[in-house]
Amino acid sequence: MGQTIDVENRNEDFRAIHDLIERLEFGIRAVCVMYDEHSNDKQSHDNIFRHKENIYYRLSSARISYRALLREIGEGERWLLESSKGNAREFDKFVMGNPFFDRIERDVSGHFDNLVFQLASAFDYMAHVICYICQRNKSKTLYWMKLARSARGEGNEIAQLAIKDVVDQVDKSFVGRLYDYRSRLSHHERDKHRFEALVALSPLHFRVTIKPSQVSFNHFKSIYEGDENCKQCTLAYMSSWLIRTSIAKLDLLLDALVPEIVKNSVVRQNIDVPKGGKSFVVMMYDKNTNSAQLTSRHMWHRYKQGHTN
Repeated sequence: MGQTIDVENRNEDFRAIHDLIERLEFGIRAVCVMYDEHSNDKQSHDNIFRHKENIYYRLSSARISYRALLREIGEGERWLLESSKGNAREFDKFVMGNPFFDRIERDVSGHFDNLVFQLASAFDYMAHVICYICQRNKSKTLYWMKLARSARGEGNEIAQLAIKDVVDQVDKSFVGRLYDYRSRLSHHERDKHRFEALVALSPLHFRVTIKPSQVSFNHFKSIYEGDENCKQCTLAYMSSWLIRTSIAKLDLLLDALVPEIVKNSVVRQNIDVPKGGKSFVVMMYDKNTNSAQLTSRHMWHRYKQGHTN
């Protein structure tokens, strides 16, 4: 099967995920500013930014769950070291299941479940952003699963848009499986993962490598597409992969939203007669062209370059 793939440097991986989420927030913010600049929706600023904050809240909550999961693993390793009393064979006396191992698995799994819930909810809020931007009726919205069904259907507003293909692809490749797994956790039973730990004897220390259940692997098969070794990964690695994949899929949806916004642009009208009681529209100076440009254009360009502000 190959070597088990783990998060080798936990602090470094958490910092990387922290930065990826901050960058995505900047991208969502850029799209929200873009919609405000290009649309004739007089309530656009307040409404679209409320949706943006909801997505960011869920991603931040997933980030907190990931940090808690990594810390729980570290605490488990320290606890095993203290409980072993300096003897790695101290735990061999448990023949009917090890309560030490069960406790660590249970606590780590709880954080993993929370992470799944938060990520799935982020796509619900992203569905609200898509509906708000793309549908004529701004009070009508859909959660992700209904949005995906609409994208695959006929005779509805979403099915007439180019973004429908991206919604369908994102759902089939990832989000549908994420939702199915969340539903199983919510309505069927908890998913019990397999406790494992590596032991080094000199000096004695433990490295907890909890393995994801077969059920979780069945839901997230794409984690090992093209890499046979990923069939042997840790729950920490799967957690990191879920967050990173969610960010990548949300980025695809942002890319698809941009042409939906600009195709119906009334930006010239908004510049001439600013909406929402504003006296002017804020522009950015582009030193390369020596001209003013829309704030969202500047933000979006920086986002695609990898910046966070």
